[in-house]
Amino acid sequence: MKYLLSTLVVLFFSTTIFAHPKNTDSEIHQLRQEVKQLHKQVRRLKAVIASHSFGRSEDVHQNNNRKQWGCYLDDITAGGVYGTGRSEAEARGKTLEKCKDKSGVCFDNLLKCSQAN
Repeated sequence: MKYLLSTLVVLFFSTTIFAHPKNTDSEIHQLRQEVKQLHKQVRRLKAVIASHSFGRSEDVHQNNNRKQWGCYLDDITAGGVYGTGRSEAEARGKTLEKCKDKSGVCFDNLLKCSQAN
C-alpha cells in the first residue's frame, strides 16, 4: 500500500512537471507576440513625436523672428537695469523685477521702452 501510494504521488508530480513546459512554451510564444506588438507601437509613437517636435521647432523659429520689446531704467542705487520680453508689459515687468532685486527705487514711469525691428 505504501509503495502504491508513493508511486502514485511520484507519478502525479512527474506528469505535472512534464506537462508544465508545454504551457510555458505557449506562454513564451504569447509574450513574444506581445513584445513584437509593443515594439511596433513604440516605433509609431517615436515617429509621431518626431513629426510633432519638428513642427514645434518651426514655431520656435517663427517666434524668434517676432519683434521683441526692451526696457531700460537708470537708477541711482541699482544702476542701469535692462529687461526684454515678447510684449511691452513683459519687458517692463522684468526690468522692474531686476531693479527691485538690486534694491533700487523702481517706478514704472521712469522706464524707457522700445520695440526691436
